[in-house]
Amino acid sequence: MSILKEFWTGEREIPTSGARSVEEYLKQLQKKLQDAHDIASENSAKNQERMTSHYNLRSREKRFSVGDEVLILMPSSMHKLLNTWIGPAKVVKLTRPHSCLVQMEDGSTRELHVNKLRPYISRVDHVGVIFDQDSDFGELHYVPTDKETQPNTGIELNQMPDVLNSQQKHQREKPFC
Repeated sequence: MSILKEFWTGEREIPTSGARSVEEYLKQLQKKLQDAHDIASENSAKNQERMTSHYNLRSREKRFSVGDEVLILMPSSMHKLLNTWIGPAKVVKLTRPHSCLVQMEDGSTRELHVNKLRPYISRVDHVGVIFDQDSDFGELHYVPTDKETQPNTGIELNQMPDVLNSQQKHQREKPFC
């Protein structure tokens, strides 16, 4: 500290012969900046590899085929941050590794990234009944069932006389007349 004070007060001369030239200074600065860049690049590569492995623990690659039905994630008109799944739509063509040409419900086609798609799984919300006497449906094929392994889920209506009113009891005795 005392040497610095002597330079400031002028008691001591600043040596100009030992000072670096501008060219040497710029070369040293360039070397230091290159070293800092190399260290930053190495740390960035390590962190990127760590984050990639962490992300890949639970991620799954989506794969679609031509003809698959999909739902599409589209922005909602109500709120700019609200998205809704619309569909079903049909995959017409696989354009790139992670993009599909999709035919919308209205007939138009759009190329969408697979992150905006989800497989469509149709739900059965009703069951149709076909009687053996009906001939409009052609030949009926039955699915084999193993009655011993399936639980008995049949409801005996005779066990519930209080539940049905008189009109329901009459309809039960003469179904579909």
